Amino acid sequence: MKKIAKTAVLVFCIMSMLFSIVAVAQPAETTFTVISQTIQQGGGTEAVEVPIEISNNQGILGMTLKISYDKELTLTNAAKGEALSSLTFTKGGDYRSNPFNLVWDGEASADTSNGVVATLTFTVPKGTAKDYSITITPDGVYDEDVHQFYPAAVNGKISVAASSVEPSKETTFTVISQTIQQGDGIEAVEVPIEISNNQGILGMTLKISYDKELTLTNAAKGEALSSLTFTKGGDYRSNPFNLVWDGEASADTSNGVVATLTFTVPKGTAKDYSITITPDGVYDEDVHQFYPAAVNGKISVLSEIVEKKPAISIGNITDSAVTVETTNCEGLKGIIILAIYNDTENSLKTVKMQSLSNNRDVTFSNLDLTNATIKAMLWDSLDSLCPLTESVSLKP
Repeated sequence: MKKIAKTAVLVFCIMSMLFSIVAVAQPAETTFTVISQTIQQGGGTEAVEVPIEISNNQGILGMTLKISYDKELTLTNAAKGEALSSLTFTKGGDYRSNPFNLVWDGEASADTSNGVVATLTFTVPKGTAKDYSITITPDGVYDEDVHQFYPAAVNGKISVAASSVEPSKETTFTVISQTIQQGDGIEAVEVPIEISNNQGILGMTLKISYDKELTLTNAAKGEALSSLTFTKGGDYRSNPFNLVWDGEASADTSNGVVATLTFTVPKGTAKDYSITITPDGVYDEDVHQFYPAAVNGKISVLSEIVEKKPAISIGNITDSAVTVETTNCEGLKGIIILAIYNDTENSLKTVKMQSLSNNRDVTFSNLDLTNATIKAMLWDSLDSLCPLTESVSLKP
């Protein structure tokens, strides 16, 4: 009786959720990236914000993002970003969960925006110089036609940089390093420069030197030092390039991003591109010169990782039999489902199932393939009905 009930549920789900006859292959270009962060070694802990960005968004109607992180980190917040803002954003309950899930749901229209989808806040122990990994897995990602596709994922980390002395409380300018994935062509990358422990600045120049393979295309004013007059140093082709802040009477004590640089970066080679900053002519409210610290940064191009995704295809077809071939399915447990549709009556004729068996081809026999369209699917089970691969369709 239970088997009959499960089969009835399966038939209903196929007819209501998967009645589209021809599966459309989705480009594997959409990418989610963890923006790695670096802090200085010291005592106690520090709250660190880690953005997660989406790029090359082909359109998302709904998805889950699973976030796994080093057990020594403590997740304290997950804030919605500006990307995917047209979808309903839901956090997966208790921040102590690891992995922790973020969910986006839409009604009718897919969201094609790019940028920060969420910002995670972690409490990080600073006592040891080490890397704390953050891993993301996009799951159950559907486009506007409710076809599942599989975005790429670039994991990241929070690095605690070694220090022989206790972190300074002096005014410090920091280049926030960025990471992109190796590939073809070039990519525009935004690099923020932040100020911290600002003791008060009335005027200053920031000299920016960068790798000769980078091309500087923009320098935008940030929210910090906003009470001062901001001036760019002319031609973006200059290297070093200068940014200048000037005040009249009162020093600005704000902290945060002072400027965001945009570089065009060649992606063909996995390497680091250095960005060096030098604060110069820095004066406080009493027009006394002082000397802030500077932490340089880089843009890193990571080696391309080609992920082998599981897939199925329709192989040999006879008058009454169909073979479903599997690829990269080692270790997967699931059920291969074969649905036969009647093209003349536009209805479902037959549903057959077999268990997945370690990348072996599966043959379904005793089929009526007259005026039929064949659709093959790989699901995890009859209970959760979760697709493990794209479905495939064929008219014999």
